[in-house]
Amino acid sequence: VCNFLRSWFPNQSCFSFSPPQLEALVAKHRETYRRMLEQLLLAEKCHRRTVYELENEKHKHTDYMNKSDDFTNLLEQDRERQHRRGQHLDLHPLASPCQKV
Repeated sequence: VCNFLRSWFPNQSCFSFSPPQLEALVAKHRETYRRMLEQLLLAEKCHRRTVYELENEKHKHTDYMNKSDDFTNLLEQDRERQHRRGQHLDLHPLASPCQKV
């Protein structure tokens, strides 16, 4: 307590304060400390929520990319199938483009 008092009141001895003044200072310190811890807990809670939301968005993005890749693969397979079908029709000169082979 004396070091704390010297930092705030460098020209006074810690023994120059009355016991009620010291008790009021200690009570004020405890209240300030409690409020500081409360703010720290609130910040930690917000941080945890933000990390959770970021992880959730990361999983959503991964799922979206996987689905997008699957869809792209299906489109490529369909394009290849259409291409092979077109080549198959080219091999049959009597087949018309509207006629099923």
